[in-house]
Amino acid sequence: MRNTGFLALCLLCSTAVYARIDTMVVRNKWCSRTDTVVVYRDGWNMIQVFGGGTDPQSVRLKSYDADLKIGTQDVKRDTLYALAMPFATDHKMRLAVVDKKTGRTIKDIYCIAENMPEPEAVVGFLKGNTVTKKDLLAQSLLRVVYPGSAYDYPYKILGYTFKAYRDPVSITKQVEGAFIPIEIQKIIKDLKPGRAVVFYDIIAVCPDCNSRKLKDIKLVVQ
Repeated sequence: MRNTGFLALCLLCSTAVYARIDTMVVRNKWCSRTDTVVVYRDGWNMIQVFGGGTDPQSVRLKSYDADLKIGTQDVKRDTLYALAMPFATDHKMRLAVVDKKTGRTIKDIYCIAENMPEPEAVVGFLKGNTVTKKDLLAQSLLRVVYPGSAYDYPYKILGYTFKAYRDPVSITKQVEGAFIPIEIQKIIKDLKPGRAVVFYDIIAVCPDCNSRKLKDIKLVVQ
């Protein structure tokens, strides 16, 4: 009877430990995927570890793959932070949360490494190169996206130049910031069907990089 009680206690304890480990979150802060840890070659990868009842001061991240380097690790409040630097994209990479004192693995994670995508500017939430005037006027600003990728490092648009082809001449306006001002909206309202607008010289910057010019956006307005 004592053995049965002891086994039940062990099972209860192991179940509780597993539950804590299972609720531990390990993610790349700058990736919109939450089901898989994805890191980007030449990108900004901030790995966060939190939850699961684990003291972030007592754990660290360890890479078991030569192509995945872990940078300086820091704790802020209840979260462990570490930069990750992948040097290859052709295989999964093993990453683990380990106990600082014992070296025991608390949680294993397999990372997927992808190449860093090129950022692109888009007008609001429009898709495609042909839009209705109503849909274009419903957009309020330009955004930076990473087409086909979950990479989510923030870029801020500093400014752009707008051009509309309206008979008998084209109209050009320079804009500071990402928003589409009322002056440009009025120009769009007066466009005839089939005319084009172009957003070019789009300059964007991210928190840890130099400003860069993004690809032009050309839209045909119906």
